[in-house]
Amino acid sequence: FTTQTYAGKIRIPKDVPTGGSRFTLIESGVTYIVTQDMVRDSLAFDIQAKNITLDLDGHMVVYDDVHQGEITGPDGNFWDYINQSSFGIRVGNNCSGFKILNGTIKQGAGNDAAHQTSIGFSPVYVRGGVTGGEIAGITAEYGGPQVSGLYFHTAPNNNVHHNVMKDRGTIVTNRHIGVHAICASNNRYNLVARTRHFAISGQNANHNEVYIDSWATNAFGFVGSGKGALYGNRLFGSGYHLVAFGAYGGSLYDNFVHLEGGPPDDRWDEYGSQISLNGFRLTQYNNGTKRYENIEIYNNVVSINIKEGNIGRGTELCSDDYVSNLQCYDNVIKVMYMDNHPGNTGGCVVAQTLGDRINTALPLVYTNNIFISNRRNIMFGDRYIPSSSNHHFVHCHFVRIGNDSDYNTFYFHTDREKKHIIQDGIFSGGASATSVHWGTIVPSAQNYEIQYSLKVIALPGMPVGVVDFNDAAVFSGTIGVDSIAETVLLSMNRNPSIDTVFTPHRVWGTSPGNFKTVTMDSARVVDF
Repeated sequence: FTTQTYAGKIRIPKDVPTGGSRFTLIESGVTYIVTQDMVRDSLAFDIQAKNITLDLDGHMVVYDDVHQGEITGPDGNFWDYINQSSFGIRVGNNCSGFKILNGTIKQGAGNDAAHQTSIGFSPVYVRGGVTGGEIAGITAEYGGPQVSGLYFHTAPNNNVHHNVMKDRGTIVTNRHIGVHAICASNNRYNLVARTRHFAISGQNANHNEVYIDSWATNAFGFVGSGKGALYGNRLFGSGYHLVAFGAYGGSLYDNFVHLEGGPPDDRWDEYGSQISLNGFRLTQYNNGTKRYENIEIYNNVVSINIKEGNIGRGTELCSDDYVSNLQCYDNVIKVMYMDNHPGNTGGCVVAQTLGDRINTALPLVYTNNIFISNRRNIMFGDRYIPSSSNHHFVHCHFVRIGNDSDYNTFYFHTDREKKHIIQDGIFSGGASATSVHWGTIVPSAQNYEIQYSLKVIALPGMPVGVVDFNDAAVFSGTIGVDSIAETVLLSMNRNPSIDTVFTPHRVWGTSPGNFKTVTMDSARVVDF
């Protein structure tokens, strides 16, 4: 075979004069090709035309090799950082259709800090409004305070794939904006070898592998939004406060998450010394009215090991007046307590609801999931949001591992946890529908229902009905053309003071006098 020649391409540095330290690329529709490794004191490449391809051809470009210092005050004008800071590559306004390919871009000895908005000194910075761009085959190394990696500044419909990100830094100056390894709309097949905070921020992300070493609150691996899709990703990590997936929109499926706890340190002071490890999260904040609709979380595997006083939440989802049709199904979630430290807390599910909405929150339904733990499968409320209501578990499998004496299948954190439902639960290894730790003893404010489904088989058109243990009519209907009628029956209502039992039930067909008795301690079938 023959290697590609440079014919028809503009060579850097031979064919492009520098304006000071930088190379300014101004010829639209051409390919610029780098022919040697290079070290630049400040900005290396400035793309200033449409449809430019910059091919590093396997070479390394070091930028920001001389310390530039603070450009403006921490609350100053970020435009100064856009215009003056040392980037590896800056893509200007109206430069859509660009390509950056094949090489290494490394922040040098200057190690300058970004603005508090995370703008400045990135390996690649793309101005707002730029579309149709592509970054592929790049290894990006950086470490300055608040510096992000591949940063698309409100630039939609760009593609980032097959890159390697290496964040060498630890300093986060504004965790609300975040430090992002990749901030782009479409992301696939990237390796984030390490990030101190956010990994990949964008509407679509698939088949990426991510490693998070969290140095601040809300280090998100991925954040779902709109109608996007996050799928086929693998995420590993630990640190101060890690959230694998922000479930704020779209579909999140076929992902693998493993989070490993350890001794907390004082790397971030917002919540004191801690390690908080979380799989899927949707939090509605106080007085929030933002609507979250039609979100799907399915076919994911989450494994979390906690010890030495860690927090571990497989899911941390809020039921709410404004959260509707969130579906969490067919997932496997495992949370293991690796020691007996009294500060360890969490479970496969930590159910949350704002305290002033526990009477009005819409149902949040978990279906056909497997929840595995040696201490707590389900936790209703925790110290972050100490209230929950209307979380429904339908045909879920609760698995206990080991014989820890502090084990409970269900754990109520406070006296503001109610209206929860366990329907057609499957329990193994010592897990049980009645294995419960109650919070503060206020019977009227803590409760959950145990329900089971009933299938009645009879001739089509036959009237059927059900009365419970207290002779209350709880179902009436007609057998369908498929010879089946189905319903869900309340077996028991539990609170800290008393178990109210509603079974056995009497199921009648044709007339109330023609009945069969059934104890609803599991899903049942009655055949007439």
